Amino acid sequence: MDLSLEDLRDKLTVKKTKDGFQKVGQDVNLTGVEKLKFISYNVWFEKHNFKERNLELRKIFLKFDPDFICLQEVTQDFLQHIFSDEQICEKYYFSSSSLV
Repeated sequence: MDLSLEDLRDKLTVKKTKDGFQKVGQDVNLTGVEKLKFISYNVWFEKHNFKERNLELRKIFLKFDPDFICLQEVTQDFLQHIFSDEQICEKYYFSSSSLV
C-alpha cells in the first residue's frame, strides 16, 4: 500500500522506496535472535555544520551496522537527508511521531 507523507502522521512504521513510503504490516519474528544492536543519537536540530554532521552520522550507522537507530531532535531537513540515502533506506524502516 503506497502512502503519502500526510498518511505518516499516524505513527506508522514505514519503508521508504523509490515510489514513496509503504506501511509495514508484518510482525517481526525474533526467534533465535540472541543480540540486538542499538545506536542512539541526538542529531542536534541546529543548522551549524549540518551536512558534515549528517555525513559523519551516516558513516557511523553504516560502520556499526545497528539493528535499531534511535534519533532525537530530528528535523524535516534531517529526514529529507536520510530519505535521500538509498543505502540507509534499503536497510532500515522508519517510525516517528511525526515523519512529515
